[in-house]
Amino acid sequence: MTRTPESFVRSRRDAWSRLHELVDKAQQSRLTSLSDEELHEMGALYRRTSADLARAQTRYNGTFAGQELVRSLNALVMRAHAQVYSAPPSTASRGLAFFIYGFPAAFRRQWRPILLAALFMFGPAFAAYISVWVNPKTSHLFIPAQVVEQVEKRAKQKLVVGWGGNTNYEGLAASPEVSTEIMTN
Repeated sequence: MTRTPESFVRSRRDAWSRLHELVDKAQQSRLTSLSDEELHEMGALYRRTSADLARAQTRYNGTFAGQELVRSLNALVMRAHAQVYSAPPSTASRGLAFFIYGFPAAFRRQWRPILLAALFMFGPAFAAYISVWVNPKTSHLFIPAQVVEQVEKRAKQKLVVGWGGNTNYEGLAASPEVSTEIMTN
């Protein structure tokens, strides 16, 4: 026996009304105003009403009353969905709390892979630095010969700040160029 839209509404009206009340309450003063029981109830009613919407769309969408039922259920399900699946509002205090508590906790949990990544990143750089510091002729192993030549040329001309005491600010124009070449290689 096929149910009419009216009998379907009569059998489900109380649940839909309760979901409507809970959604209104959540919209007026956020989800924090709902108790744990009300939150669980809203989730269960949302799922049940979503199933009712699917049932109404397949069984009753051919009549005017059925189309009205589908429209009203769809509106209710959309409002409930916005509450059930809403993300908590992001605030500056939440971001600050993450950097004060969340990030250090994540770092403590994952310190081994972080240490390994740091060793892979800084270990070779430190080894190259020591190698070139001990024997400058090994610089060609780490930096292209053209870059080494340009750096040595500019160091002799005292164009690079910090290399030979640049006092006439000529090195300010050359420093970005050398820095760019080093970073791209």
